[in-house]
Amino acid sequence: MEVCWKLLEINTNLDLLFKSSVEIDFNEPLGNLQVITIKVTQADEDWNRMENLYISNDYLNLVPILEKFGNDDATLAYGYVLNGQFDEAIKLANSIIKQEIMSVAHMTKGLAYIGLGDNKKAYEAYLLGVDACGYEWYPVARDNLLEFIKKHNITASNEISNLEKLLSIKRKLNYNPNNGHLKKSPIRVFLCSTE
Repeated sequence: MEVCWKLLEINTNLDLLFKSSVEIDFNEPLGNLQVITIKVTQADEDWNRMENLYISNDYLNLVPILEKFGNDDATLAYGYVLNGQFDEAIKLANSIIKQEIMSVAHMTKGLAYIGLGDNKKAYEAYLLGVDACGYEWYPVARDNLLEFIKKHNITASNEISNLEKLLSIKRKLNYNPNNGHLKKSPIRVFLCSTE
């Protein structure tokens, strides 16, 4: 048993540069000897790439990997917006919102509508997001909007100005993502379509 722990201790001190999968099977004992099979395999290289792309905020290159693994739809929807796939972003954001009304996907949906030139629907999505989103969105949502407007040379208008004002005021979270409980402060309720 001591040899086994030494083996594990040696392996855990390695500074691995890749993700790996470890399977340990405790086979049928042979007399007084416990037979253990340890299988170490390298994870799919895209898992490693994905981690690096998250760190560098490279959402465009994350899109194909997130489509492959299907493990982060909110980031995938945002990647779709940045990639000009606005309809796909809205469809995915709607799906996310149906599952979790307090999702930050409202903000992504608003940005996608800006990309489509539908400022009225963008405002509705952002307004619902400001009140319903249970996660910290300020100032990231505003900064993403301003960066998107600048990158796509979107003409300033009263609607755009109102959006910027809406996203420029930090609000208290009505939801604690750490424990999943609503706070006691009131929130406005909107009936809206996910179409």
